[in-house]
Amino acid sequence: MIEVRSLVKRYGRHLAVDHLDFTVEDGQIFGFLGPNGAGKSTTMNIMTGYIGATEGDVLVDGHSIYQEPERVKGAIGYLPEQPPLYLDMTVEEYLSFAAGLKRVPRGERGAQVDRVMEMTGIFGVRGRLIRNLSKGYKQRVGLSQALLGFPKVLILDEPTVGLDPKQILEIRTLVRELAQNHTVILSSHILSEIQEMCDHLLIIHHGKKVAAGAPAQLEQELSGVPALELTVRGEAEGTRSLLTGLQGVAGLESVPCSEEGCVSFRLEQAPGTDLREAVSSACAGAGVPLLELRRDVMTLEDIFLRLTAGDAEGADYYMKKLLRLTYIGAVSWNTLFFILTPALLMLYDLSAETVSLVILLCAIHNLFNALFCPVAFSLSNGLRAAGDVTFTMVSSIFSTVVCRVILSVLFGIVFQLGVVGIALAMVSDWGIKAAMIGVRYRHGKWKQFKVI
Repeated sequence: MIEVRSLVKRYGRHLAVDHLDFTVEDGQIFGFLGPNGAGKSTTMNIMTGYIGATEGDVLVDGHSIYQEPERVKGAIGYLPEQPPLYLDMTVEEYLSFAAGLKRVPRGERGAQVDRVMEMTGIFGVRGRLIRNLSKGYKQRVGLSQALLGFPKVLILDEPTVGLDPKQILEIRTLVRELAQNHTVILSSHILSEIQEMCDHLLIIHHGKKVAAGAPAQLEQELSGVPALELTVRGEAEGTRSLLTGLQGVAGLESVPCSEEGCVSFRLEQAPGTDLREAVSSACAGAGVPLLELRRDVMTLEDIFLRLTAGDAEGADYYMKKLLRLTYIGAVSWNTLFFILTPALLMLYDLSAETVSLVILLCAIHNLFNALFCPVAFSLSNGLRAAGDVTFTMVSSIFSTVVCRVILSVLFGIVFQLGVVGIALAMVSDWGIKAAMIGVRYRHGKWKQFKVI
């Protein structure tokens, strides 16, 4: 049995795995399902000891990956998304080398290599260079490497990625055969693959568990009371009256029907009811031919889309990063401006009252920047789940723009610059800011933004 306890993995500020807990029973084909970037590969890398976790632990038969790493690694065979192959070796040479790395006793290596090649169907290509093999055969070689030592657990990360339909079917058949003697943990974002091979699955999104159970169980639990979809030959109004008279009908709506002389309906059932028999009997009693009747149960695809909807985490993270950098740049520039302004004003030999007024305006502007941006960050964090970081960002920019425009207008009034002078002051002010942003971009501070 494998236990994953409160697993956390952070990369800087990015939370790749967020307090993940699950258990894999012996003999299961356990599926990881999630969109790209959900944390599947990261979790698998931690389970195999390839990378360390920030928090949490992984136990295989009660042995911790951190306290007894060699024992746990010896019980796991791992096939990464990109198989670790040496292309200049033959298949047999590579597997013999891998067997040595896994500390398979020297006297048993030849027999084990032959056995795993027979199991994976690559015995016929054992003398060929790996670089000359097809993608499907390379996957088989990688799988053979994972089987060496005959570990109790096999962890397969995207085993069918990049394969053609025939190769995918071959790998699926092979995984089912291996599951007879091994516990298999399979990662994929391909729904049909998970549904075909796995008897238990875990759906993760942004590193968090959002659902777990057998595919059929999840479909039943998340579908609620399934609606009925039916097609009859007859008139719409008469059929509608017939169906609405049935006890337990919670709703009825017409749906398009492509057959001439036929009508289709979607019938919502009340909780705890199954109206299929009642609908069939009512149509037969009224002489209305019932052409089709089926339950509209949620598929695994529907469940996946429902649980992973609103995928704005990545955009949210980089939006906050942009907001933070804008704040740093604004404070730095305004602080410099606040220091230099009095010195420049002294050169014009202005009155002490004028200098004081300008300094006061600069201080007010800096205060707006210093106070508003932390509030924006708090709003950003608080509203992240609702996807309102864009609103926060727009509010921040709007506030800054309004503040700077007011400041420029006040400067124009103080120095009697007129409309043209005020416009030039604003253009020069924002020009300097744009130059600062450009410099930061050129130096690679914003690796994810290509819009500036």
